[in-house]
Amino acid sequence: MNLAIWGCLITIAVYDARDNRIPNKLLLFILFLFVIENILAGTPLTTLSKAFISGSLFFSIGLVFYFLKAMAPGDVKLLGVVGVIMDWGSLFTVSYWILLSGALIGCFYYLEMASVNPIRFKLWADKWLAYFLYGVKRDTYQQTVHQSEKLRMPFAPVVVIGLALHSYF
Repeated sequence: MNLAIWGCLITIAVYDARDNRIPNKLLLFILFLFVIENILAGTPLTTLSKAFISGSLFFSIGLVFYFLKAMAPGDVKLLGVVGVIMDWGSLFTVSYWILLSGALIGCFYYLEMASVNPIRFKLWADKWLAYFLYGVKRDTYQQTVHQSEKLRMPFAPVVVIGLALHSYF
């Protein structure tokens, strides 16, 4: 990947961390840069078609998570773009690094939730502790937490960190 694509990815990560939105213009610009870079390099059209097939695979996986309400629509589009710019053979390793960085950043978000609002964290921990120990799911956590107070983690920084780890290791 070239420096302009990395710059756009970092801009997307910062924008998502700040506003919880991913701008479509930057995603389209990354696709445009990828296609122009491959055309100038003389890449055959079969390779470009494989790139778009891998992008549609990543997009489909993200779409499943969207329907499960585990991912936002911008994150699904970002995964599609990441699938296009990454090689078909490296999709599994990219997925591994994205999952690893997501677990790490998710732990930091839960620790931040515990430090900002310890009562809310205790309710959350009691709910899952009762579920794992006794098989009883308590609804006290759902009743006390308003929809706007639920923990939300931006996914674009996770993806960019995962891509950086994939590129480095």
